[in-house]
Amino acid sequence: MASNSASTKSTHNKGHPKLGINLTGGGSRGSYQAGALLALTEIMRDEKMLGEQSPFENLCGVSAGAINASFLAAGSSTIYDTARKLVDLWARIRPNQVYKTDALSMGHNGFRWIRDLTFGPIFGKRLARSLLDTAPLWKLIEEGVNTGDIAMHIASGHLKGLACSAYSYGQNKTVTFLQTKAPVSWQKSRRISQATTIRAEHIVASCAIPILFPSTEIHSESFADGSFRNTSPVSPVIHMGSKKILAIGVQGPNEVEGREPTRNPGVAKMAGSILNALFFDTFDIDLERVRHMNEIVTALKKDVETDRSDYTYLDLKVIRPSRDISAVAGQKAQAGLPGTVEFMLAGLGTVEETAELASYILFEPNFTQALIEIGYQDVKSQKDELVAWLRQP
Repeated sequence: MASNSASTKSTHNKGHPKLGINLTGGGSRGSYQAGALLALTEIMRDEKMLGEQSPFENLCGVSAGAINASFLAAGSSTIYDTARKLVDLWARIRPNQVYKTDALSMGHNGFRWIRDLTFGPIFGKRLARSLLDTAPLWKLIEEGVNTGDIAMHIASGHLKGLACSAYSYGQNKTVTFLQTKAPVSWQKSRRISQATTIRAEHIVASCAIPILFPSTEIHSESFADGSFRNTSPVSPVIHMGSKKILAIGVQGPNEVEGREPTRNPGVAKMAGSILNALFFDTFDIDLERVRHMNEIVTALKKDVETDRSDYTYLDLKVIRPSRDISAVAGQKAQAGLPGTVEFMLAGLGTVEETAELASYILFEPNFTQALIEIGYQDVKSQKDELVAWLRQP
């Protein structure tokens, strides 16, 4: 968890805090982050904390968080207006803007899986790549995120850097794509950085949930979702130099603490639990690692330097949903999923059993708008605490 030692005292004295923003993945759950970010920028606007430059100096995201981070980085100079546009994007989104939902495409994908699982040893060539075809996602990102403006905002000093991560099947490592003003790099055993100009392919790669979505090729290298085998999801924003960090997760309270025991779970339940592990477990472990290092630095009353890294106190705050997102998905799924997707999930289990899985692919306004509202109210309810934290050097 190497970090820069530059002081942020002057920016706090002026009332304009500089934050590193870390956004986790979670498919359609990313709409929660949009609501939370809108409430945050609204509070900062009302408290006169927004200067000429963005208060978010470094933006880091994986999967759906990469979409949100890139949208903020490419947005207008007024961060509040950008947050409103992000909310509008999520509030209007439809499943067919993310993956193909027509019967022909779904049937074609289903046929490939049946062929490979049944006759794969005979024919040899594998056809199935994923359960869903995310060709529409490219258009959504290309039209929604003007990646050309990211470079302009970094060059002007409006933003220090943007990072989004993806898993490289070839290198068996997490690759964090970096676009920064000052050189930043790291080479660890399981994670590396790659300086680049972030474009749609990097964002799509970060969203390629294994099995559900197809992998994405960048320069003949295949990449999967940035949450996959990502042992340190918070580290990029730390490497980029941020010491005051706001992490926005999409994991509800029951998903953190566990639910009542389930006997003989079906395929849908197991798939939902696997996705929960993919997106949440390493995030929680990394947060615990940061807190542990803070305790050591505080006890020693000084930064800790080793041959590999420099450790300093990190002012970390985490925002999570106050409600169980899977339960919300279960309530909305019956009225929101396209018939073809609903049919596919029905074959895996009941509405209750498929709720967790649905919460990742339910790109439907009745669900995303509910999460936007939960995110907005969660942050608003913490206004006094947040303002005190933001003003604290």
